[in-house]
Amino acid sequence: GRIGMIGLKTSTSNPLSYGVIVHVEEDEVERRDDGVYVVSFKGFERFQVLGEPWMDPTNSFFIANIEIIENREEVISSKKKALVQQMTKELRPLVDKWMIEVMKSGKTDKKKMKKILKDIGPMPKSSQKLGLW
Repeated sequence: GRIGMIGLKTSTSNPLSYGVIVHVEEDEVERRDDGVYVVSFKGFERFQVLGEPWMDPTNSFFIANIEIIENREEVISSKKKALVQQMTKELRPLVDKWMIEVMKSGKTDKKKMKKILKDIGPMPKSSQKLGLW
């Protein structure tokens, strides 16, 4: 099924204003021996949260009204644009380091890591598309 994923602000634990629609396949859900579920999914469309999200009645997740913004051009200052471009350049080495650390930790093996990389595809050159990648 499709769900929206948004992160939480580390300082307040409140939902962020932007997220991504993800598609979860049943065969991509794995239950570990310790009872924790590991879910793999792909992001498809970016969205902006409209108004304030609210907690569902079970207090398990947030619900929000959203607007799909996949092709919306973001207006940012030249200073912020330069910062985004710099962060985009720095991302590749960080991803490489992350892959090495995950493999060293034993949380995945080479076969699973190759599947992850195949599923997400090559890193986009556009910094706007990196949000989905």
